[in-house]
Amino acid sequence: LDSMPEAWRVGLFAHERLDAWARFSSDASPTDNDLGTTLGIGLKLFGVPGENALGETGETADLIMQNVDVFFLDDAREMVEFTYAGTVQRDYDSWINAHPTTRKILDRMAATVEGSALTATYWAILPFRLGGEIVKYRLQPETPPQNVPDDAQDYLATDLRNRLAREDHSFILSVQPR
Repeated sequence: LDSMPEAWRVGLFAHERLDAWARFSSDASPTDNDLGTTLGIGLKLFGVPGENALGETGETADLIMQNVDVFFLDDAREMVEFTYAGTVQRDYDSWINAHPTTRKILDRMAATVEGSALTATYWAILPFRLGGEIVKYRLQPETPPQNVPDDAQDYLATDLRNRLAREDHSFILSVQPR
């Protein structure tokens, strides 16, 4: 947009248009019901030269986003502890019970019901550097929410397929400075 600050016209915003791949996901296994799952979207933007977090140069930028505005853990240490508790000790519940803030966030995530991956709002789960600032991104659908989930096991995939067969959908990418 013309209103974007000049200092932000770097990286992915140095371009008027970029090619991208979008991949929708959820935290459900293929045999779980879609109802009450957390939705995600991964955007791979092509034509954005630069260095990634590992110090490698490339021509892509990735945005990983979810339909809840906060991540359920505060830092990498908690992520390792949580993952260890669940995958090695096979006891997520004890770890979650010892971390009430995480439990509240997970409960809120489970209570968020989306009727469509194409009408959900998504937030970046990590902060980004944009120019000299730290920012967070939000992806907001231009189609108003039509949250009418049904009891079909894979209603989100069915809805996505049906909507995209009928019409295009678009989102607005917003920037929130720290």
